[in-house]
Amino acid sequence: MGAVLPPLSATNNNTNEEEIPEVYAVGTVTCSVVLPFKAEVSNPEDVTVEWKHKDKKVHEYQRGQNQSHIQGRSEMKTEQINTGDLSLTLKHLQLTDSGVYTCTVCNKDGLMLLQEVFSLRVERFSLFNPSTWHKKKYPQDGPKTSGGDV
Repeated sequence: MGAVLPPLSATNNNTNEEEIPEVYAVGTVTCSVVLPFKAEVSNPEDVTVEWKHKDKKVHEYQRGQNQSHIQGRSEMKTEQINTGDLSLTLKHLQLTDSGVYTCTVCNKDGLMLLQEVFSLRVERFSLFNPSTWHKKKYPQDGPKTSGGDV
């Protein structure tokens, strides 16, 4: 079982506090989860999309090429990038996958165009129910699940 997480921007009125995402998903070990991110991308060939977890690169899309940095457990669908879908799928979740994820989009000159922050909690057992789905920004969106064996 996995979940689809709505995108968010970490915002904080107090600049002395660490920015923490207001929305997060709960996933289960060995399953998959999608961190969805839609953005207007005028020319996908000219942008670099970098997903990081705890300052470690997880996945990168650059010049039409996808590269997973976590042993093939991450995926961005190339055909969807052309439509502005920069979502990241994490497969075969591990407890160590829990934490804050940052997606950064830069132009061909390396200038940051935008950045989104997501938080993921991975649990050992499949206890998923909508009450564990925390959402403050997108109440119209509910969890969406995808198959997976536990």
